[in-house]
Amino acid sequence: MALNKPNFSRGPRPPFKKKEAEHNIN
Repeated sequence: MALNKPNFSRGPRPPFKKKEAEHNIN
């Protein structure tokens, strides 16, 4: 889950989908 990823905290939005999280991080 995105919540388990450390990048989740850096995301500007609340818990998002794993695919979206990877796209935003990259």
